[in-house]
Amino acid sequence: MLTDAPDTTAVYTAPVRQSAGPVRGVPGACRLDMGVLDARVFSGPGETRKSMNSEAHDRLEIREFIAADYACLPAMFAWLEPELPASTVTERVPAMQAQGWRCVGAFAGGELIGMAGYGVRHHLFSGPVMYVENVAVLPNWRAQRIGVRLMQWIEVQARMHDCNKITLDAYAVNAAARNFYQRLGYDPRGVHFVLDL
Repeated sequence: MLTDAPDTTAVYTAPVRQSAGPVRGVPGACRLDMGVLDARVFSGPGETRKSMNSEAHDRLEIREFIAADYACLPAMFAWLEPELPASTVTERVPAMQAQGWRCVGAFAGGELIGMAGYGVRHHLFSGPVMYVENVAVLPNWRAQRIGVRLMQWIEVQARMHDCNKITLDAYAVNAAARNFYQRLGYDPRGVHFVLDL
């Protein structure tokens, strides 16, 4: 869990290769699809992950959030940082959007099941860089390449914005995240330092 993670994180970077939605009728409400499980059919957790909700998986859509999708952000972000109040997440979104930050979502049957935040930053050394953060996939949808598809979508955006690199941070204690990014070709090149004020 991220709440016990130290402040230091690995910094990942990769060169850019050349080659749910809101609840209908309820303003500000969001329903997250946890997946459809049938205990009579699935016997073990590995089998469940591979087989569940294949019909919804076939209808998977990866797209940039529209305005209404941001109502789902606090519920999805709670999987990453459960101690951060939803009201704080909601209050911070406009300032982040003003800096060019956006979200991409994975939607199965119209329901949000995964997301990632991203935005272009400009650095003296690297020039334009796509920065990725807050990558989350609901537990029942993990190990189904949804995170991979989100990252591929972001890579396309990075190329469209003439970025030279994609960078992100991962908590040092989050071995699963570090392994995921390394499998995608991201190289841990540094350490992220933090001074709380």
